[in-house]
Amino acid sequence: MLDCTGRGDMNKGLGSGADSSLGGSGAGHASEGGDGAVSKGGKTFGSLYEPVEVGARGGDGPQGLAGSRGGGRVRVNVGYSFLLDGVIKVDADNAPLNSGTYFRTNYLDN
Repeated sequence: MLDCTGRGDMNKGLGSGADSSLGGSGAGHASEGGDGAVSKGGKTFGSLYEPVEVGARGGDGPQGLAGSRGGGRVRVNVGYSFLLDGVIKVDADNAPLNSGTYFRTNYLDN
């Protein structure tokens, strides 16, 4: 298994969720992030079909609990054919309660 879970941005940047003491919002990437209790999710950035950026960070929650880090980046250069006999994960990590995380998670099934 190749696991890049939570290897996204450590700092706030493009697509990051908004901080809120009532619960941070989720980060965006190829889609908008999930809304928090009072704040909109992170904005869309990057490509849905050919992403090159790492995942953004979710918004901070109560008492400054840091939002989750987005997924890392994996690039596979294939010359002729590719057979995946395993799993490649580039998901966001789990966020503490009421802090922001990704709204959507994409899985590579083939």
